[in-house]
Amino acid sequence: TQSAEQSVGWGMMLHAKARLCEVNGDMDHAWSLYEQAGEALNSAAPEAPSSEVKLLNEVMNLASTTDWSLVPSAPIAENDTTMIFVLGLPRSGTTLFEQILSAHPDVNSVGETNLIARSILKATGRNAAYDRISGDVLSEVLLTHPQAIRRNYLTNIQHLSQDAPYTVEKQPLNTVFFPILLKAFPDAHFIFTERHPMATAFSMFKQLFSQAYFSTNRLSDLNVYLKVHRAMMDMWRERYPGQITEARYEELVSGPEITIKTLMTALDLADHPNVYEHHMHFRRSMTASAMQVQKGIYDSANSAWQKHEEKLKAQLSL
Repeated sequence: TQSAEQSVGWGMMLHAKARLCEVNGDMDHAWSLYEQAGEALNSAAPEAPSSEVKLLNEVMNLASTTDWSLVPSAPIAENDTTMIFVLGLPRSGTTLFEQILSAHPDVNSVGETNLIARSILKATGRNAAYDRISGDVLSEVLLTHPQAIRRNYLTNIQHLSQDAPYTVEKQPLNTVFFPILLKAFPDAHFIFTERHPMATAFSMFKQLFSQAYFSTNRLSDLNVYLKVHRAMMDMWRERYPGQITEARYEELVSGPEITIKTLMTALDLADHPNVYEHHMHFRRSMTASAMQVQKGIYDSANSAWQKHEEKLKAQLSL
């Protein structure tokens, strides 16, 4: 019997071998190794996938049972940067849209941080590094003033935003906090990214995430997570239609100029040539998509899943 640390190490090694097989064109062997890696990683934290789904269900229940008119909105200070939150699933184009926006001279990016989650925890008196978001934490934070979340977050990103008029954050996990973010950042813009569900699922399955998205290790768990995540996104769209800017990856790939121009208008940003050549004005990125976004906009990644359509559809019903 392996320890959790040994299972993680074994899973990471198998995952690296799978990547190498894929680069060498042996995708059948790579697929088998991805599955073995996923089983090893899952054995290290077998309860984690169900916990991730539980949080999504809890936040939807909280959203349905809360009278949001009783939750005050945080006041906006004159010198506050205007936040742009890019929300959605990982591997759905969040990094690409963030890099397009951050190429604009009026926009700085903080990348992908955990500072919203940490600000929520701090507002409930949880400051330990091991503290984690739960349904109970989100219920409790509604008893505090959203200004506490706003001020803590803006203070912590100030060295990155550098007093820019706009600041973009592209943490996919922040999607769970959307109703709370609306109260803490009533002046913010919210972008929901979308990509073909099979393309997103395939890309998530192949990606080795660290301490997040344990549901991606096995397709059976990923199938459940993606369905519940879709239900959550649909709830946000139904409840807050005027607060969301939609951004589809496929539309960006097929018509980048018109998609970017439409996005600039929706965000009240002046048109600027840099956003159409974002890969020439690349800013730091520590995400899984960092290398891809430096190559500009291309569509090969969006069709890669089709080579494995039978395997994916055998385990995914999206």
